[in-house]
Amino acid sequence: MKTSIIFITILAICALLFFVAPHHRRRPDPFKTYTMAELYRYLLKTMPEVLNRENQVMFLLGLAGLFASFYPAILVLMLRWTGAIGGVWFVLLGLIALAGVPANFIGMIMSHMTLGFSSPRTETVFFWIIPAFEAVFALLSIAIGFSAYCSGIATKLVVSTAF
Repeated sequence: MKTSIIFITILAICALLFFVAPHHRRRPDPFKTYTMAELYRYLLKTMPEVLNRENQVMFLLGLAGLFASFYPAILVLMLRWTGAIGGVWFVLLGLIALAGVPANFIGMIMSHMTLGFSSPRTETVFFWIIPAFEAVFALLSIAIGFSAYCSGIATKLVVSTAF
């Protein structure tokens, strides 16, 4: 029961940060993206361009960024199902999520670049919260994978019946 509550809460936070939270203040510009969902919708629209040979690394980083957006919820499920025995998977998936954090950050920056000399600062607080939230869980995953002590604490927090 406790794992379900934690999972639903973390998944709701991930979904809000992905679908609702604007990383820039909204302006009447149809060519700019304001949420992570809009950013990835644009990536999917340009899929034929992204999948060509020269852009495959960018596409893989985009997939890692999408993975990083929902990895906190995946981490909770991994702790519930594998506990302390999935060490290498925590490290591997944590590294993939950690690679996705700068991809998301660069995507947010690139979505609002202009060619002009001065542009108003339009970032919101979510511009910093989104990558920080993703990075914390990716680093936690790596720590859980490397350290039996961290793994034990995390498993107790997620799986044990006592609050």
